[in-house]
Amino acid sequence: MMTRTRRTRAQMGQLAAQMVGVLEDDHPQSARHVFYRMTDPRLPEPVAKSERGYTTVQRLLVQMRRTGIVPYAWVRDAGRFGYFPEAWSSPADAVAATAKLYRRSYWASAPVYVEVWCESRSLAGVISADCDAGRHHAADCARGN
Repeated sequence: MMTRTRRTRAQMGQLAAQMVGVLEDDHPQSARHVFYRMTDPRLPEPVAKSERGYTTVQRLLVQMRRTGIVPYAWVRDAGRFGYFPEAWSSPADAVAATAKLYRRSYWASAPVYVEVWCESRSLAGVISADCDAGRHHAADCARGN
């Protein structure tokens, strides 16, 4: 029979520090990406590459976000989207918001067309800002865009 052992406060503190370090170096990241980084056996406090290990990382991330240790924007959740109607306080605000949407197409007269494909929905959320900056179309194969 296998016995389960709980991590000590010191071990949980070490794991939390490792997770914060990963997110400080490169954010935003998905919870799954942070989990995979924490499975590295060379870390002082690695987690098992299992559902239990993933649950440990997820719960610790939630706790650190709620306490302000990790900013909410540092962790991407590409699986949840909100639908909000556009509304403005005046016609001038509506025009100003619309003007901000204008982006010149770099690719309209280019001899090539560039798309960025990613096989992971969680990574697509991470690279989308870079794709937007370069006016590239980003598609994740998991969703079939």
